[in-house]
Amino acid sequence: QFKEIHFEYINSICWLKGTYYLPTDEITIPDRSKPRINRISYYQWTPLILCGMAVFFVLPHHIWRALSHRNGLDIGNLNKLLNNDHIDESKIEKIKKLIRAKLDLRYQLRKQRCTYRSVSMFFWLHPLTYFYFTTKLLYVANTLLQLMFLNAFLSLHRDDLGLKTLVNIFQDGENRFESPQFPRVTMCDFMIRELGSNNHWYPSQCNLPINLYNEAIFLGIRLWLIALTILNMFWIVLWLVSLSFYNRKNSMKKYLQLYQNYESKTSMRQSKRIELEKGFIEYINLDGFLVLRLIGHNTDEFVLIEIIGYLYQNYLGNSDHSEQSNV
Repeated sequence: QFKEIHFEYINSICWLKGTYYLPTDEITIPDRSKPRINRISYYQWTPLILCGMAVFFVLPHHIWRALSHRNGLDIGNLNKLLNNDHIDESKIEKIKKLIRAKLDLRYQLRKQRCTYRSVSMFFWLHPLTYFYFTTKLLYVANTLLQLMFLNAFLSLHRDDLGLKTLVNIFQDGENRFESPQFPRVTMCDFMIRELGSNNHWYPSQCNLPINLYNEAIFLGIRLWLIALTILNMFWIVLWLVSLSFYNRKNSMKKYLQLYQNYESKTSMRQSKRIELEKGFIEYINLDGFLVLRLIGHNTDEFVLIEIIGYLYQNYLGNSDHSEQSNV
């Protein structure tokens, strides 16, 4: 009923204004004065939404890199050096001295302030651990907030995990149900202004083939966000357990037993060895153990044992020096 020149205008105005979903079993089109309930206005913003979500996904990682670098120990650069195929002794020696310097500094601070009774004191004594768990919580907050944003923006039900929509994607045309959130056919109301005061409103039926992809994309993102939220919470609990004193003690004892110079001290009394083990665990503390665990996840065990052995020999030297000073 329109001239050919109007076709391009209809496509443009309906794309810009947005459309609304009208079930196929509706016989009459609602009056224009009534509000449109199931409005569809997200498909214009799909590229920007995906770009924004990608930015927020990498943001916690860069925050962690910036905070750890500000603390004087860039874990990312350490892992890059250790992940290199050609690791020479000079790089390992540089990493060992850097870790030793940070541990010595934190050890002296803890000796000055042996107890902490507040969050601020914990941050002062264990900044890397504080930054690391803050970043982990940012990952959880990121996935939860993005999930809530998708539910609100796409008008999805919070109790619907998307399994019904997932099954619907693989159905054939006859068994597929209409999705109010991702309809293929929608309606659009627009006005054509003619000479004088003749303003004519028309309803138009629009085809949205892009929703074939939007449905699969946003469903996949939603399921992935749910999975990431669960995994992030699980990893926080796992890290809390791994950083407990009992686990740190067992891990340090295991690596010290693997260190060749440790077992060679056969003349050392058992009580003295236990005392040194306890002191060494206190020397490593939370930040040092966190750094060693992160290094161990990104390199082989031999490099980790060498670093721990170097730190242990440094601790023995400091202990012998302090004993001679006391005498």
